[in-house]
Amino acid sequence: MPRKKTTGYKLNIYISSAITLVLTTFIVISYQYGNRILKENIEKSAIGLSTDLISKVRDNVVTTQEIASNLGDQIPYIVDKANLELLFSGLLKRYPYLQAIHIDLDSNLFPNQYLYYAAAKIDNEIRTNKTYKNGHACDNENSSFTELIRTEKYGWSEPYYCKVYDRAISSFVRPLLIKNANNETIKAGHFCIELSLNYLNKVISNTKVGKRGYAFLVSEKGTFITHPDESRILTQNILNLTAKEVPNPPDSIQNLLRRNIAGSTIAYPSHLNYEKSWAYYAPLPENNWTIIIIRPHRELYHDLNEMLWRLIAISLLGLGIIFFLINLIVSRLMNPISQLITEIHTFSHGIGMTKSKNEVVSLNKSLDQLQIWVERNKLNEEQAKLQFKKFSIDLEQASEIQQSIIPNNFPPFPDKKEIDIFSIYKPALVISGDLYDYFFVDDDHLLLAIGDVSGKGIPAALFMGVAHTLLQGRSFGRNASQVASEINDELVEKNQNQFFLTMFVGILNIKTGVLNYCNAAHTTSKILRANGIIEELSAAHGLPLGLYAGRPYHESFTKLEDDDCLILYTDGVTDAVNEYNTHFGEERFRNSLNGLRDLHPNEIVASVEDSINQFRKSTELPDDLSMVVLKFKPK
Repeated sequence: MPRKKTTGYKLNIYISSAITLVLTTFIVISYQYGNRILKENIEKSAIGLSTDLISKVRDNVVTTQEIASNLGDQIPYIVDKANLELLFSGLLKRYPYLQAIHIDLDSNLFPNQYLYYAAAKIDNEIRTNKTYKNGHACDNENSSFTELIRTEKYGWSEPYYCKVYDRAISSFVRPLLIKNANNETIKAGHFCIELSLNYLNKVISNTKVGKRGYAFLVSEKGTFITHPDESRILTQNILNLTAKEVPNPPDSIQNLLRRNIAGSTIAYPSHLNYEKSWAYYAPLPENNWTIIIIRPHRELYHDLNEMLWRLIAISLLGLGIIFFLINLIVSRLMNPISQLITEIHTFSHGIGMTKSKNEVVSLNKSLDQLQIWVERNKLNEEQAKLQFKKFSIDLEQASEIQQSIIPNNFPPFPDKKEIDIFSIYKPALVISGDLYDYFFVDDDHLLLAIGDVSGKGIPAALFMGVAHTLLQGRSFGRNASQVASEINDELVEKNQNQFFLTMFVGILNIKTGVLNYCNAAHTTSKILRANGIIEELSAAHGLPLGLYAGRPYHESFTKLEDDDCLILYTDGVTDAVNEYNTHFGEERFRNSLNGLRDLHPNEIVASVEDSINQFRKSTELPDDLSMVVLKFKPK
């Protein structure tokens, strides 16, 4: 007892110390992990939000560019044929973010025509204009994108304020290019669409960024395009913010704007009373604008700090409960362990063997004894593996032997032009209980037989081999019923395991097409007539072979016509199942034969096999599958 108390006491100290260390480590790691995950989530959230905002802005920007591109390609050809003011007005009504559309044409290329067409939203209505002089609605517009007009490239102007519209806009300028008489591309004027930045400001301002966060746009030169404080729009530049708001120097911010890259930094925006905030920026590649998202640090880390204090409180409460449970568990721990060690000792050494008082020593001795048993079992397992490997080799050789006694060379009778035969043989296991054969009993009579032994595996395969030998030895000079009767009597005499065999035996006169057949409880064979009709050879002529000696077997006759197909098969064809345990069945088998009357036997077999495979998909074959197809082609 004293020794047990000492062990329990040590266990209590060790476990309590370990749990305390683990909990402390867990709290520290959890906070660090939470901090890292929070930063990742902030980044992902910002990326998602910026992607959403950029998508909204890009919808406006890209659509503006596409409209300009499409109109620019078409206007040189429709100036004389369409009402451009009406066209422009329709576009302004359709796209609320478009402020104005106008076009200036070269007077040398468009003589005696209007050179200026425009439509603009002014005082909540759309006004149109066309004159013989070049000009624009905004006085300061020429100074804003004169350089763009001189080039022959697409481009966006720097945002500017238009007094006529009483709002901030940015213009997309596209030169109008046409082919002259020498097939040279020349500039014929320019086309301009003005985008309302007030509309963009509403779109961005209506996007919720946390509780107190916000987002805004700046131009390539750093000018505020949108901002919650509308007084800053087009009046302030991010490069001119004080160091108190943006710790980064202006030249580094300017580099970020020029490089068009996404990232994050720390800022202290005056809009939030210089509170420490996290800023994420991402470029808009079409016009080099940058979207910036601001969120206060305190708001971002509020949930993490609250989680930390809750975690500490829960951990302290849990630690107290754990200490109580440890004392309770340790006090009851040794008795079950001692009992378990006793049982292990008894199992390994037997009843009556003296057990050491030292439980650790006793356990070690028991484990040593168990190790001896394990090694002995390993040796036995290796021997079993060798025996199984030998058995597998024997089984494979048996399969090869079985395959060798079944016809597998095609065409089997190349000199007999009256018939064409093809067959398929698929065992459910390595070896099969199915059998089929076809051979000539004389120059004009072909024997065809197919059978299915009850059961599977090696016994069924051996029984099948015996039946196959009897078939080849009892077939010459006899009709189908005599063949079946003699094989039945021989099998009954040799059948010690109550196996039986269903079999179809047919003898075909290849000159006349007359088929003499006997069906001993086998599946119904079919004739696919040349006209597409499927005929069942449904007559039954006796019990399965191998059950009762002296039983009479009857026979029937039918006649194959030119291009008729005789189809023999085992029930593995119709017993194939799919994943819902539904059988392929006779109806599907008959349907799979429809439309195959003009095919060769190998094509018919392949088509039926493909239908079965598509039906069962990945399910295993429940039974051996065999099929023989003969096409009759008399001279």
